Amino acid sequence: MTITTIPQADPTGELTNVWRELITTVISCVWDITTAVVGSSVGTIAKAGLYNNDGTIYYRLRDYRLYAMTLETPYDINSFTSNAQVLNAAAQLINTQGVCWANEGMAILITDTLNKVIYQYDLTSAYVVDNSTTYSGYSFSTASQTTGGLRNIEVDDATGKLFACDSGGVGYIHRYTLGANGDLSTPPVYDGLPEAFTYGDVVGLPESAAYAIRFSQDRLVMFLVDIASTVHQIQLVSPANWVGATYDSKVVSLVYAIQDISINPDCSSFVLANSSLNRLYPFNITLS
Repeated sequence: MTITTIPQADPTGELTNVWRELITTVISCVWDITTAVVGSSVGTIAKAGLYNNDGTIYYRLRDYRLYAMTLETPYDINSFTSNAQVLNAAAQLINTQGVCWANEGMAILITDTLNKVIYQYDLTSAYVVDNSTTYSGYSFSTASQTTGGLRNIEVDDATGKLFACDSGGVGYIHRYTLGANGDLSTPPVYDGLPEAFTYGDVVGLPESAAYAIRFSQDRLVMFLVDIASTVHQIQLVSPANWVGATYDSKVVSLVYAIQDISINPDCSSFVLANSSLNRLYPFNITLS
């Protein structure tokens, strides 16, 4: 693993040490999920989940509610010391399967799987969901593109793209362009079917329905969770872009209904969420 620090100006002095570290440090490492070893699972309901910016909180999505699991050791799901509800979105959501950050952590997006709608909730502090988090009034329907259920979603802030997993047909991942704010305040524009991901876009990737995707921190590795509870590792040629991607058969499979993956930016671990057995499964990876 290599760490590269890029100098950044801070003339106003408004950046805290934590934020300065986050925007100046780029972690580069080699992923190999075939070395993953499962650890002790945690009994809790999670249809999807994601870490905050420093791994000290794991937010788990359960139906229309979001819970914050405070972690004593960053990115270690077994070190949680509290597990409290921080958002109740019953007024908008019926059945949820996806959640992601947007607008550099100042918004969180949650899917309504049955109605194929994404809702936005605004935060007062980046990557902190608490009792001040409110529904923004912004939502976006993917019904015109989604043939199956709207599953998990992901936003790439650097390119301003929104990715939505479609469990129908051949497992499309639809791509949309966000507005200037990087959220739903401006309706996303569909990039079109030529830009949508299908399993045929990556040679050798077994065809299946797409449940979830996440990108590595440098966005050069895409992790794809399919309906068969398999996590596929896909090497990208350019950040968050599957054109010319290669599949090297690096997979992790479980005989459980895996809904989502959350990854540690340093490439050393990830967590799989299982909503059927109501458990979170942590995996540790041997770094190259």
